[in-house]
Amino acid sequence: MLNIFSSASFAQAVIYDEFPITAQLYQRDDLNRGTVNIKGKFYTQDYTDVSIIAKKDKKAFYWKKQKLTFQPGEFPYAPFSFQTFISAGLIEYEFYFYAHRGQDSVLVKDASQVLCGDNIVIYGQSNGEANDPTELAKFKDEFKFGRTVFANFETNDYSWFPTMKWNNFFVGMVGLEIQRQLIDKYKMPIGIVNGSVGNKSIDELTIRNESNHEDIQYYYGKLVKKANKVGLSKTARIFIWRQGESEAFEANRAAVYPAKFDKLRKQIYEDFPSVKKIYVFQNNIYWTDNNKAGDLRDFQRKIHEIYADCEGFSTIGTTGFDGLHYTYDGYIQNGQELSRLIAKDFMKSTDTLEVHTPNIKKAYFNDNRDELVLEFDKNQKMQYPSTGVDKNGGGQVFLKDYIFLDGVAGKVVSGRGEGNKIVLKLSEPTNARQVSYGPDNFTLNNEPLTGIPYIKNSRGLRAFTFKNFAISLHVNTPKPVLAGKWSAGILRRITLEWVAQNNVTYTIEKAVGSPENFVRIADVSYGTYLDLKVKKGVRYYYRLNIDDEIFSNIIEVFVSAEPSSVFLGQDNEMAIYPNPIQQGIDLKVNLTSPVSELILSSSQGNIIQRIQVNSQNATISTSKLTPGIYLLEGIGPDNRKIVKKVIID
Repeated sequence: MLNIFSSASFAQAVIYDEFPITAQLYQRDDLNRGTVNIKGKFYTQDYTDVSIIAKKDKKAFYWKKQKLTFQPGEFPYAPFSFQTFISAGLIEYEFYFYAHRGQDSVLVKDASQVLCGDNIVIYGQSNGEANDPTELAKFKDEFKFGRTVFANFETNDYSWFPTMKWNNFFVGMVGLEIQRQLIDKYKMPIGIVNGSVGNKSIDELTIRNESNHEDIQYYYGKLVKKANKVGLSKTARIFIWRQGESEAFEANRAAVYPAKFDKLRKQIYEDFPSVKKIYVFQNNIYWTDNNKAGDLRDFQRKIHEIYADCEGFSTIGTTGFDGLHYTYDGYIQNGQELSRLIAKDFMKSTDTLEVHTPNIKKAYFNDNRDELVLEFDKNQKMQYPSTGVDKNGGGQVFLKDYIFLDGVAGKVVSGRGEGNKIVLKLSEPTNARQVSYGPDNFTLNNEPLTGIPYIKNSRGLRAFTFKNFAISLHVNTPKPVLAGKWSAGILRRITLEWVAQNNVTYTIEKAVGSPENFVRIADVSYGTYLDLKVKKGVRYYYRLNIDDEIFSNIIEVFVSAEPSSVFLGQDNEMAIYPNPIQQGIDLKVNLTSPVSELILSSSQGNIIQRIQVNSQNATISTSKLTPGIYLLEGIGPDNRKIVKKVIID
């Protein structure tokens, strides 16, 4: 920044690397303060010193003078650098930069109305802009401690301004209401930089010149340049993304939205590295024909599960919906509701109950399978709407008409709220595996512009819609903990063990070499399995799977050449006869070493029989055994094992 200043007798130039901008809002840090740097190069040898005076609400709190030491060269200059800190809050600061020559001084540059607080970046399409002139005119407030940014890309002019009626257009109604709520309730200055552009896809809003991120040929480049020019791109901590309407009307765009958002999120953190939270609006339900619109909304619902630094926010049921946009009241409602989340995350607000959009966590049947329980986040107080709304074609629609089991509506008779649960009464027992709330799209013949009755919490926040959410068959089944080891012997094997639950079938899955590409090897209902299909020098991985819903931990077992605790046994320690044996003949076992239990297993590792041993002799019936190879283990003290192979013809 080049600045020409004049005194009574001459003019000189100063190049500023950093200097406050009038009305600038500095981002506060974790210590609740902003860092103000004033630095640059002073060109003239007629001056000996420079100084800074900083005022806080008109009272000086900082003064510092610095001697100029000029560097030789074609254009001699003296570097200068000052730093001071300003506190966040409803406080205005002023900065005055002077040049000195002996007893004389001249004011070189100043900045006033400087604040410290939080800056919020808003980006998206028309509902992010939220600046319809007719509706915007209803917003009457101005904010002494609110800030917005004006940018003229053609003249390269970028300025901060207090939020006033003439510049409300640059903030938008959602941003204005966020400013009002946070300034009034938390006494925190709020700056809004809104780069939203109507009727643009995520593709169009994400295009970036990789060699020049400020390239104003692109919408994203304009946002970055505007933020950089007013000094907040590297410090802003709050980012609001409201977009997806374009994709909701076009199936092929909706299908690839997750990958597009992932790219955008990475760009945000490259160009706005101090962002702590990205708030993502879930689309409303629109009047269109796109069978992927519900999938897009479901991605937006799950955004916090995918990215811990993102937080979803529902828009369905927002007042004043016209099928795409909202009236003044709707945007104000969104601003009020979102401001509570921001206050919780950044203002240490104590208003924390039910400020998050209710999000489904579990779905499961009662024992008779004639009631379906939708369980939402903890501490939500869920409400089921008991009334319907008039539809365009006559009659009424009710919430029950928009609950789909395996894609089919009409199975719900009624519902009720119980704490953080919605309990749906079904017309008959069902084995459905998935539940959806809300259709992909509305149709003008049925749904009015006001939409349908919605699931809410006690504060009126409408729950996220969801699509094809899995209905749990094992809501009370604990996650199994799998253990395993390998043993050498007549039959090399890996033994898997876990605590089995009654009436639960466990699918055993195995991978070779790396914990990827698991394949099913057995289904069992007990807590032990022997895998005999193992080779020396190979690393195996195992896990348990319960109906593709609950998975155990993954264990790794390496089959080495080292001996195990298995003792093959001499013939006089555990003798079995006859062996081989004909099916139907009893197998005799004679023991000379201490054994407390005999375990007979198939060659696939399935345990067939356990026999408690109280003497030196035991008999095993083979009448129900099929011909093949079996393994008989004698379990002795300290888990010492004696192993014999049994062949049944």
